[in-house]
Amino acid sequence: MFLKKLSKVPSWLTVAISIGVVEMATDMFVSSLPEISDFYSVSEASANLLVVCNLVGIGLSSLLYGPLSKEHGRKTILRVGFGLFTLGGLFACLLTMSPYFGINAILFSRFFQGLGAGVTFSVAIASIKDKCSGKEFSSLMSRISAVICISPSLAPIIGGYIAKYLSWQSVFLVLFIISLLCYILILSTFEETLPLKYRCKFSLKSVVSSYTDLIYNKIFIAYSSIRVLSFTWLGAEVANLPHIYETGMSLPAEKYGYYFASGVVVYVLGTKVNSKYVLTYGVDRMLQIGVYIGTICSFSLLFSHFIFELNPLLIQIIKAPGAFALALVITNILSKALEHVKGDAASAIAFMGTLEIMGNSIAAYMVGYFYNGTILPLAICMCICVGLGFTIYCLIQDE
Repeated sequence: MFLKKLSKVPSWLTVAISIGVVEMATDMFVSSLPEISDFYSVSEASANLLVVCNLVGIGLSSLLYGPLSKEHGRKTILRVGFGLFTLGGLFACLLTMSPYFGINAILFSRFFQGLGAGVTFSVAIASIKDKCSGKEFSSLMSRISAVICISPSLAPIIGGYIAKYLSWQSVFLVLFIISLLCYILILSTFEETLPLKYRCKFSLKSVVSSYTDLIYNKIFIAYSSIRVLSFTWLGAEVANLPHIYETGMSLPAEKYGYYFASGVVVYVLGTKVNSKYVLTYGVDRMLQIGVYIGTICSFSLLFSHFIFELNPLLIQIIKAPGAFALALVITNILSKALEHVKGDAASAIAFMGTLEIMGNSIAAYMVGYFYNGTILPLAICMCICVGLGFTIYCLIQDE
């Protein structure tokens, strides 16, 4: 009876939930990073590697999942990849509860978990592109983003309270249980979206050829760069904001989630607005609005550091328009980039995803390395990324 009810869940919602769970695997314990740092007697930058290792695993595996799904189908590869992700979550859970393993063993489990998680950022999203394109794709991706955002809005709050009343190790146990439930959902509801007539044999030569074509596709690279830069500063924010708020500004760990969630709520509002108005005004206009608002917001945060004595509440207020703009940029820039791809969307999405993860990982570590108890290193990172993105956007429009 339960499985029959599950089978009625639409595939797009299953995709959204699976990506949300993958993001939750990081978002739920980020508020505990300072505590983990103290527990293992390591630096903030070393604790951030729990995020970075996972992202590296995602980035590397995404490159293979896309081409593999062209031969074996989206459904089979998604099942295999998410199964590895769930298994990695079990390893992380057991290792954190054992007194015989240090942080290096947990870092490996997080990397292994990332190897499985990469399937959601390539194959799962490609399954949506199999069914629609253009404005319809952008609109549906906005709806999916709204569902996904439930994860980062609730995960830090839940994780903060679990860590406070149980332990930070218990957060990994809860994550494993959630991952297992999501895997059952995928097994029960996800439908194949790639017909047999569109499939082709997997070969290393075809993979290299596919990614080479993408590298030489200048317009695709330009649009992809803007998306990559957006995820770069976002990754740095997710990994380092807990240290800034909790260590630098003495915010209690259990309250961090509420501040983080406030930004997510604004982001969800942006996805709702985009989902509705992109069908009327088009992808280009909504993207333009997002790029301009995001640029102004990022530089406002940097200037505010030198003008005001910033606290978590004031920072969230300044960043709010940027969260709204991010929703407009991420979905519409993906649609624009894929418009210029002739081959399978899975490879293009995997290529973008890998670059996003690499930029994400480097920025997260570097901002942690230069952490000085203030928002300044993060604000500089945001301005560099947004400034470059704005420049690339303007150059594209001039062509």
